[in-house]
Amino acid sequence: MDDNDNVIAVMEQVSDGVLVVDAVGTVQAANDHAATMLDQPVAELVGRPCQLPLACDRVVEVPIHTDSGELGVAEMRVGTLHRQDGGRQDGGRRGGPMKLVTLTDISDRLRVERLRAHLKDVDFVVSIGHVGASVSHAVNNVLGSLLANTLLLGDHVRTLNKLFDALEDRGEEHFGPEARASLDAILQEHDVPLVRQETAELVDECLDGVRRIERHTKLLSRRSRGMKLEIGPVELEDLVGAALVLAGKMVRTRARFVKDLESMPPVAADRARITQLLATLLFNAASATPANAIADHEIRLEARRAGNLAMISVRDTGRAVPPDDADDLVDERRALAFVRQIARSHGGELRWESPGSCGATFTLTLPLYHKA
Repeated sequence: MDDNDNVIAVMEQVSDGVLVVDAVGTVQAANDHAATMLDQPVAELVGRPCQLPLACDRVVEVPIHTDSGELGVAEMRVGTLHRQDGGRQDGGRRGGPMKLVTLTDISDRLRVERLRAHLKDVDFVVSIGHVGASVSHAVNNVLGSLLANTLLLGDHVRTLNKLFDALEDRGEEHFGPEARASLDAILQEHDVPLVRQETAELVDECLDGVRRIERHTKLLSRRSRGMKLEIGPVELEDLVGAALVLAGKMVRTRARFVKDLESMPPVAADRARITQLLATLLFNAASATPANAIADHEIRLEARRAGNLAMISVRDTGRAVPPDDADDLVDERRALAFVRQIARSHGGELRWESPGSCGATFTLTLPLYHKA
């Protein structure tokens, strides 16, 4: 078998798309994966100019077609083809070395990275929401007392003003000449009319400020509860399928995947939020499962009906969850704080259990949809 036969034999065994291109850029060989990625039969690729950017001396990303027919992205690498004796494979009569072009599909990896980045952003927003809710609660506790005291202070000011009005209206016949003169001197010395006016204005300004703070804290409290959900009837099979598009490849590289969904009516859910939620649980299960031991581990997704609720469980055989770490896990591990908040916003809940020395089960409950 000569070098060319060796190259072609290897090309058919690898999962990457591979092309052999001569010195002037004509494709001399291509495997089936390359044909799929470039959306052309092998016969149409070979003998024609290569349309890829061969002059690149670094890894570049190029658009491709995936095995499912969708548009994707591949990392392209261009190298020199070497003979078995270590020399460069010559391009024959065209002169110059042959080039080996490899295309590695990274579409799933980019999708996972985008989802992880999105979950981090969501987790940050959720954290800000928690802070906002805490701040709003703390401010409202003080604000209630401040508002009540300001209103009471206003009542006292009005009572004192009525007293001063009564004193000013009474003449010498009530106090006598000396007492009246002393009262007038005190009122003039302390500029009581101006003090009365300014005190009333200060109380009104304080009251206005307290009410503005109250409005802002109520707005902060509303916004900290998150964006509006678009709840509607969604088939559980569709939600699981969408989550597997995002997380399925990572799950299947860590463990055997088993899906067991009981037939039931649609759940009442925001499709996008619950898809993210299920993908997060699957990512979490895969992350807790050791790599390079697929045969030894299983990730199972089950759904059962319990009255008017759907109970969706994601079970893994990875690291166990120590009981003492449970609260921290639910609040911190892999954006699970986001999962719990979304579950509760749907009228559901997220629970966990880790009964043995390995593995954990996260169970999400969601209400079934009932037409009003």
